[in-house]
Amino acid sequence: MKAIVLDHYGTPDVLYLTEMPDPVPGTNEVLVRVYASSVNPIDIGVRQGRVLSSEPHRFPMILGWDAAGIVEDVGDGVTDFVGGDRVVLISKQPSSGRGTHAELVAVPSTQIVKLPETINFVTAAAIPLAGITALQAVKALSLSPGQLILINNPLGAVGGFASQIARQLGLKVISPISPHLAEEACTQGVEWAVPVDQSLNNAVREVVPEGVDGAIDLVGADIAHQTFSAVKNGGAYTTVLPEWWKPGGPYTEDRAIKPIVVENKPNQADLSKLVEWLNLGVLSPRIEQTFSLAQTAEAHRLHEKPGLTRKLIIENA
Repeated sequence: MKAIVLDHYGTPDVLYLTEMPDPVPGTNEVLVRVYASSVNPIDIGVRQGRVLSSEPHRFPMILGWDAAGIVEDVGDGVTDFVGGDRVVLISKQPSSGRGTHAELVAVPSTQIVKLPETINFVTAAAIPLAGITALQAVKALSLSPGQLILINNPLGAVGGFASQIARQLGLKVISPISPHLAEEACTQGVEWAVPVDQSLNNAVREVVPEGVDGAIDLVGADIAHQTFSAVKNGGAYTTVLPEWWKPGGPYTEDRAIKPIVVENKPNQADLSKLVEWLNLGVLSPRIEQTFSLAQTAEAHRLHEKPGLTRKLIIENA
């Protein structure tokens, strides 16, 4: 099979197209011919050597978590999938050693969901990692319909899904938005936009003096602290950037808020829910551009540029 690999960490120039042995599905695994995959921030971090698995790294390495395609073969013990099934999947790379920027990938059947004919592969490939992360972050807050949630990057890959998911769960979303992006943010589920040119905590409390019921941090650094400060005492707070959470500062026990670190845990139930919403047309990814497999390095270069908020898709011909 053809695959994009790297032999060592570095710039996008370390990525190259080569022939690799076809993977063979093991027990309870499914072999999928990949029609589309997507580039996520973690792929950039792994390529640069900044995000390392607890497992020993293995080169040559294939990056990529998300994929959509057609089942090629199944291993022993698999009864839910057969050759020819249209599917979407998530492969936990780099710990699994099975990246999706390739023509074929073999993953556990528990990380795969069947894909309706109504959903194309490019759209589906934008969903798994960012969508599951967003769904798990929203669910971790344990909020009830009608409660107010602050999402501090509602037009990012995870934030866009989180805003749409919050809307589906009956939550009201408030977010910092530049005026020229307010209309687009509304389509993603944001009901109240606050200025981005002042303290987020102050801006939110001008709208909701008592603070929001819950918040999701997708930015880190000082914005994470301001986001936490905007949560009412006894409220809920999740972050997908655990390195920015440190004891002290605004994180005090007397506020009765326990920060929850959300780490993506691939599973069929969450992915199935996302596909259901996608099929109903109430969840949709924002896609910036598609690239061929051979252009993966180019996609990485674009991903590293400031201001990108939409998904980049690798499409296999």
